[in-house]
Amino acid sequence: MRYYFAPMEGITTWVYRSAHASVFGPLDKYFIPFVEPHEKRDFKTRELKEILPEHNEGIYAVPQILTNQAEGFIRLAHVLKEMGYEEVNLNLGCPSKTVVSKHKGAGFLALTEELDRFLDNIYSGTDMKISVKTRIGKDDPEVFGKLLDIYNQYPLE
Repeated sequence: MRYYFAPMEGITTWVYRSAHASVFGPLDKYFIPFVEPHEKRDFKTRELKEILPEHNEGIYAVPQILTNQAEGFIRLAHVLKEMGYEEVNLNLGCPSKTVVSKHKGAGFLALTEELDRFLDNIYSGTDMKISVKTRIGKDDPEVFGKLLDIYNQYPLE
């Protein structure tokens, strides 16, 4: 069985992840609370603190990216790869109303055609391992079958 540490913004900080690993032993993966692509800089100060490699030593850390723009995802994935990360996680699960209203996180799940194009573009634009945090749908669980069909087209971790 594999054990993954889910991110909770404001709670599972790098200090918490480090303490958890030192007390209980490292899990298989620790997902870092999401970062977003920004036009003028790679990361906000808060985001940078979470993803600095020296803050994640001794654990397999996976930065999570929140966006619905393939170009931003690809650019950020390249920056994270240069920092030494092997994998990134696409956040399609965040239920926050401010995120969903921008068609990001769980809000992207209702746009299945756009999501399929997005995944095609990011897999064409980066060679990093990509995993997905998802839900069974935005409002309708019946869309989950369609989401699985989309996900199964790609080599998701």
